[in-house]
Amino acid sequence: MSLFQRRLLIVLTLAVMLGGTLFLGESLLLRVTDVRVTGDAVYPEEDIRAICGYKTGDNLLLIPRADREEKLENQLPYIAQAKISIRIPGTVVVHLTAAQPVCAISAGGGWYVVDREGKVLEARADPPEGL
Repeated sequence: MSLFQRRLLIVLTLAVMLGGTLFLGESLLLRVTDVRVTGDAVYPEEDIRAICGYKTGDNLLLIPRADREEKLENQLPYIAQAKISIRIPGTVVVHLTAAQPVCAISAGGGWYVVDREGKVLEARADPPEGL
């Protein structure tokens, strides 16, 4: 076998090994297999999962996280902070911190429950107890 043929064989072998490693890593380690919701249980897990929209088989490195965190905080008022992280192999962790109501404000014939940031958590007809 000539020097050129040996070098070509080495390069092809390395390319096949690299391709196989990338394929296995991408297909086994970097696919969503589980979505876990941790932290404060303010809303049902099904609602959290529906807003996030992650599906089994999505690529962990390509899933949107920042906009889903913002979506959770905006669409579900009792979530003060949402943090989405990934854990290899295949797990997406959605950690939720609940908003704490601090006062109720009377306005326009109704009551508005507000957290310390000034975010309106809910509108009510009567004042809540303890606020």
